[in-house]
Amino acid sequence: MFASYCRMAGMLALVAIAAGAQSGEAERVIENPVIIHGARSYKEMSRRAKTADEFTALSMWCSSQSSIYAKRVTELESELKAYYANPSVGPKYPSRDQSIKERISHYRILSAQWQARANDYNNQVAKLNAGGAKRLDLR
Repeated sequence: MFASYCRMAGMLALVAIAAGAQSGEAERVIENPVIIHGARSYKEMSRRAKTADEFTALSMWCSSQSSIYAKRVTELESELKAYYANPSVGPKYPSRDQSIKERISHYRILSAQWQARANDYNNQVAKLNAGGAKRLDLR
């Protein structure tokens, strides 16, 4: 997965170069990409993040985690509807609806938490951009 991600990032960089990126923002992104590869990389970056690019990458990663859990919620809701639509639900079959409801609740909480983290990182980016600072000073 990592290799395909790197290939895709490299291809995007080549497309931007071939298109003759006019803005300094596009050139800056190509020169210094901040990439989060997984949970370990996220934890490391969340501890040391100080630049707007790093906070933007953290925000994007948290948003993607939130969307993953939101998608899982919709899948479980459709599974619950299918469970209730099945006429063979009776004493012979164990009740799954309560466990499905609990998982739906759990994934909703996780999705909200990741989205809150993404919003916090977006606020950090806004503070850095509004103040004109390149790095966040945490003294």
